Amino acid sequence: MPSQTDFEYLCVQPADVPAEQIKECHSLIVQGGAVDPNTARAELPLAKLIAVALEPDSQKVVGVGVIKRCRPEYASRIAKSSGFLLNQDIHELGYISVDESKRMRGISHRITGLLLTHFRERPLFATTSNYGMKRTLSAAGFNQEGSEWAGKYGRLSLWIKTSR
Repeated sequence: MPSQTDFEYLCVQPADVPAEQIKECHSLIVQGGAVDPNTARAELPLAKLIAVALEPDSQKVVGVGVIKRCRPEYASRIAKSSGFLLNQDIHELGYISVDESKRMRGISHRITGLLLTHFRERPLFATTSNYGMKRTLSAAGFNQEGSEWAGKYGRLSLWIKTSR
């Protein structure tokens, strides 16, 4: 089975990703089933950074993740839902999604690592209801904070990374 090193990885600004690959990223994010498709479509091009995993020959996107722009109102809602004091001017790591046929190869870990390497600003937060993503976040130095809460797509938890 191919590993994470069998793919090409890029970490760039969304404007540097071809429109067709942005569409592929959006499709992967929606297939993950944990986000509102319309919000993802609107927010993906506004992200600070995007990391993608590509099949070397076809350049097909098989994994994606972003550092989202600051969204103070959203951060405030997350703080209220989790019961954890969260700075409203904080960036979010999110939209981590890997093609179902390529999972269990470390791609989400590699994408998360690239984003953290290229975006040095801290703290960062992430939310997830996915057990695999919780493992990825923990391995990347995020800590679970506050209480879990019922979200639209499952029981969510808040994760914070304070150090580089």
